[in-house]
Amino acid sequence: MSINLIVAMTKNHVIGNDNTLVWDLKDDLAVFRKKTDGQTVIMGKKTWDSLPAQFRPLPNRNNIVLDWEQYDLEGAIVCTSIKSSIEKAKEFGKEIFCIGGASVYKAFLPFVDTLHISWVKEDYTGNVLFQEVDFLEWKEVESEDFADFVHKKYIKKN
Repeated sequence: MSINLIVAMTKNHVIGNDNTLVWDLKDDLAVFRKKTDGQTVIMGKKTWDSLPAQFRPLPNRNNIVLDWEQYDLEGAIVCTSIKSSIEKAKEFGKEIFCIGGASVYKAFLPFVDTLHISWVKEDYTGNVLFQEVDFLEWKEVESEDFADFVHKKYIKKN
């Protein structure tokens, strides 16, 4: 079972603005659904809160939310550390997908072995950025071109 990170960003690493997406790309949402359906998703509390109520929890997925304190959250399991969230996710025996936000991506990146990046073709401005990645450490293994983005899959080199 691999630990995946899935993100859409511009070439300048913009992933959002004030906890919202700055684009509405139906095909990217379809890619996200296809990749994560039936799997386990891990997200930060801000990402959870940004989901429309009708999609909380994300359907047909095990939802894990990272937050500073432990509490009950309907439809999700709350974990207080990266390590505990990965351990809990492994109990489900499914692929693990980190789905954001920015601080969760940054904390997860050292544990990830597969990146799924939708490179948005249009330049958008935003104040939420994905950290720099040393792509010399990653090998591109898939690429699919869409009208508004190119979705690429990378695996970590050993």
